[in-house]
Amino acid sequence: MMNKVIAVIPQKNFQLFVTLADGRSGLFDVSPYLDKGIFRELQDDMYFSRVRLAFGGVAWEHGQDFSGDTIALEIKEMSLALIKQQTEFSHLLQKLENTSSADVEIALAEREVVEPESELTPEIIAQFQSRIQNNKKAKSKMS
Repeated sequence: MMNKVIAVIPQKNFQLFVTLADGRSGLFDVSPYLDKGIFRELQDDMYFSRVRLAFGGVAWEHGQDFSGDTIALEIKEMSLALIKQQTEFSHLLQKLENTSSADVEIALAEREVVEPESELTPEIIAQFQSRIQNNKKAKSKMS
């Protein structure tokens, strides 16, 4: 049975969020192909973003394409909501690197304490806590 892509949304870092006809959805990473022949043109972010559905897979206007079967074999299953959450978390970490310790303390004091979502693994929490501590240390050295 041929796997068919029924939806595609380009993401950052040369990834595509795809939904397959079998109900699975997740990220397909195009980056391993970017240094090969016709796929080199996909390194242009604007061009990459013009992906479209074609013949059960995805394609671009100059002939680059991936079949639904290739995508189904390599897809990293996850929901679009989780992808958005991870993106927002990454942006938050970047902002924290440029935030003063006082601002971090104020934000922590004002936050609402809730149970973490199941996708928020202990490793992610530890990474977040480590960045906060590193930020505090860096800021104290600058003072």
